[in-house]
Amino acid sequence: MINNENNAVPAAKANIETEKGICVLNQEPNAMTPEKAEEIARTRRDSLLKYAKGYWQHLQIVCVNAPPVLDEATGKYRPSKGPRRKNWSISPPSLEELSEDLVGAINGVPENLIAVCGQPSKGLVVVDVDSASAGEAWAIISRHYNLEKRVRAGRESQPKRGHWYYRCQERVGSRSFRSPGSPETPTETFFDLLAEGRGAMAPPSIHPVTGEPVRFHAEKG
Repeated sequence: MINNENNAVPAAKANIETEKGICVLNQEPNAMTPEKAEEIARTRRDSLLKYAKGYWQHLQIVCVNAPPVLDEATGKYRPSKGPRRKNWSISPPSLEELSEDLVGAINGVPENLIAVCGQPSKGLVVVDVDSASAGEAWAIISRHYNLEKRVRAGRESQPKRGHWYYRCQERVGSRSFRSPGSPETPTETFFDLLAEGRGAMAPPSIHPVTGEPVRFHAEKG
């Protein structure tokens, strides 16, 4: 059962200084020497691998994201959200294969981990809360699914948004929950339920837009 950072997912903790360095590397890759960038990338790889081992111990499978893409408009590389390997949701990489995939950072862009949802991770379901509140999302999904709660992964600057991790004994399909909408307020995605065939950015990833670290936060109450 997923219940808090120290118990279920995962045991490893990110090195804060490495996080700071990775954030600098992500935003200003030319602000440090190649040797320093290589050192940070190597430490980053070690941190990702420690987290991955912690995930595996709790039957949660992760993979690494695809290499960054060059943005021709800005001339900078931007992170990829999708996984690196094909058929990742059906045949996720083993821990040994993930170890081979990990580099730490490519072209100054830090690599991230993606949690494989659904049956490969023994029923992992992730609720991606964006415009709804966590309470609203839980009130809706608890009427439809028997979920074991829960730990939140997200950015410290956005305590009401992020990913909520659950376990579900039954097979669940991914779906989007949308607000009813009105002539004045268009329909929008309330939150997403990520299950079979989907993945979710997992700690200790770096948010691709803001550069903030994504961490686990124990739920209160």
